[in-house]
Amino acid sequence: MNEKGQSELKIPFNHAVHKKMKRFVKYICIIHLLIQTGIVFAQQSVTNEIKQHSLPVTAVDIPLDSVVVAGVDSLLLIDMEEIILSKAGGILNNGLIDHDIGAISSYLHEQGWWSAITTADVDSTENEPVILKFSVNTGSRMYFGRFYSDMEDKTDTALSPDFSDQYGNPFTKETFEQVINDIVALYSENGYPDAGIKPLMTAYGDTVDVNLRIHAGERAYIDSIVVIGLTITKDYVVLRELNHIIGRPAGPDAANDALAALRRLDFMRQREAPSIDYTPEGVCLLIVNLEEKGQGSFDGVVGYQPSDGGEKGEIIGTFNLDLANMFGTGRSSKVRWEKLGEKTEDLELGYNEPRIFGLPYIVSGMFMQEEREVLGYTRTQFSTTIGRYIGRLHINTGFRYEKVSADSLNSSHASGIEINTVWDDIDNSDNPRSGIRYGASWSLLSKSYRFGAKENTSLDRVSFNFDHYIPTINRQTIALLVRYRRVTGDRDRIDSADRYWIGGAKSLRGYREQQFPAVKALWGTIEYRFLTGGTSRFFVFVDTGHLINYVKNTVDSTFDEKTLTRTGYGFGLRIQSRAGTLGFDYGLGQGDSPGQGKLHMRLTAEF
Repeated sequence: MNEKGQSELKIPFNHAVHKKMKRFVKYICIIHLLIQTGIVFAQQSVTNEIKQHSLPVTAVDIPLDSVVVAGVDSLLLIDMEEIILSKAGGILNNGLIDHDIGAISSYLHEQGWWSAITTADVDSTENEPVILKFSVNTGSRMYFGRFYSDMEDKTDTALSPDFSDQYGNPFTKETFEQVINDIVALYSENGYPDAGIKPLMTAYGDTVDVNLRIHAGERAYIDSIVVIGLTITKDYVVLRELNHIIGRPAGPDAANDALAALRRLDFMRQREAPSIDYTPEGVCLLIVNLEEKGQGSFDGVVGYQPSDGGEKGEIIGTFNLDLANMFGTGRSSKVRWEKLGEKTEDLELGYNEPRIFGLPYIVSGMFMQEEREVLGYTRTQFSTTIGRYIGRLHINTGFRYEKVSADSLNSSHASGIEINTVWDDIDNSDNPRSGIRYGASWSLLSKSYRFGAKENTSLDRVSFNFDHYIPTINRQTIALLVRYRRVTGDRDRIDSADRYWIGGAKSLRGYREQQFPAVKALWGTIEYRFLTGGTSRFFVFVDTGHLINYVKNTVDSTFDEKTLTRTGYGFGLRIQSRAGTLGFDYGLGQGDSPGQGKLHMRLTAEF
């Protein structure tokens, strides 16, 4: 770790190789340019006509009163003033004049006037000002025609940028060199640091076609990784995520794989995309430039549910504390507490170990307790899982245990297995504009009643999440969010604690928290978002859900399916501030008046 907080390997890093290559290519370009245009230059009659009057210019120092260049526009004059050595107030000198004629001609040739002719005249008489005049006849200018490329060596690589935008543009040395440098840089970024180019030009009329003969050279492989920007995080936390890149062929594929791997580190942001570079000794480096987020985050939500249908108005709230990078080791933990209404609250504790025995497996543990006095039960859950990332895919599997404390009829405990998967390809986790994210989970639990009042059964749970962000115009996007939940078991043994409870800020906005019980639930959200920078946005939304629940028939004590469809709508905003991201959501249910809207305010901050 250096004084700037940059984590580096022992291998020095600079751009010397690129500079040498660019100089080498520059020399080749100039040589071939001169060869191709040599005949034209040879036919040019560059003359230096100096009118001598009362004194020969070689005999006495004659001061120059002014220097004039005629025949070129004002933009070219600005550049010529820097290359002409003859200056007003200086001395009239044949050697300087010869130099200036050559410099002007060379400059014009490099700018595409290949047939330009320059002459010089001195106008002076006794007791009158001495004027040195350069007269330029530029002739016709040359323009770029088509670019062609040929591979000189056998390689599967045929990288060729599109230079069609150069067709018809004036020929200049600077543009020509930039084309060559861009191709060399392209091959270097794709793992061919020794690529060379032999440009051949063919002129006809006022057009120049360019044939680029490319020698790719040997493919480079990533030897080392350089990480820049770490201040708190330990070097190994980042490097262990990238070790699989060592030995890979250099190029965009390796850089993209590194980018996907770094997305797993939620406590990091990308300053720049990973890039490929080389030391003077030819060692291939993967450069990773990162910015650390806060080591933890706080998310607090306060909401108000107005009185409705006999339910009194009440304050609800959520408190989330996430430690994403404990002591710079990549370990994480979280605490969640929710107050969802009268005598209804949740407490959740979690911990993640990012590596187990040095292997790329994540071990997680979770404890949660749900207090539902209104529904007459308390549920305690414990789970532990092991998983890993495979590219953008995260998968884990583990063991789950639940205990429900209720009356003597419904108290139970259950245990079994669960599997969870997430595939993430969104562009920005804080405020996404494009991308897709899938999530799915499945669990199978064996359920036993503690006091033998009911026969044992099994619970099969499935959940699915789908997030799709579709960019539109001017930093606007459509967020399409779909959720599906299902629990399967004997109808008379799916208790209140086994059901999903839908409604509120996390599902159907515009309704009370956990208002609707369901054994099957499908709901979706459409948000139109106006992204205003950073984590800030304004949005309008529509939430709609189709819910199925089992309801006991009082006639024959069987359980019938009851379906329910509800829609909520409203608006919200997120404002980035020094204190964090401030949020405001306002939602209305079907038939609600403005005074019956559900309000949620939140603050999300990093520390």
